[in-house]
Amino acid sequence: MVASVVQELKAKGRVGGSACNVGKLDEQTAFVQAGVEFFGEPRVDILVSNAAANPMAGPTLTFSDEVYDKIMNTNVKSFFQLTKLARPHMSRGGSIIFISSVGGRLPSPPLGLYGMSKTAILRVNRWGVVR
Repeated sequence: MVASVVQELKAKGRVGGSACNVGKLDEQTAFVQAGVEFFGEPRVDILVSNAAANPMAGPTLTFSDEVYDKIMNTNVKSFFQLTKLARPHMSRGGSIIFISSVGGRLPSPPLGLYGMSKTAILRVNRWGVVR
């Protein structure tokens, strides 16, 4: 799917693309490296983290550890890891944007862990952890 979108966008300018499962550190590393190779050093001008997973809904305490790990690894840890990987390749004027969800501010009872993960992203943005 990424390849077909890249082909479509190439008609409009210089475009590269790489698929990435943000829940896997090796794919995150390959993703950032593909961008650096395509654009050159130091050319990560912007990182937008917008990943989300919510494989289950229901009372929070009924979720298995595997579901918890999937939500937290995708929705929180991947943002942290991608930032650590991309930041060394960014110039001083680069931007990092974390996209959260209204679920981080107004949680819904059947989506408790999802809301908790999105609240974590809101807190990172608020306190300016990335400088």
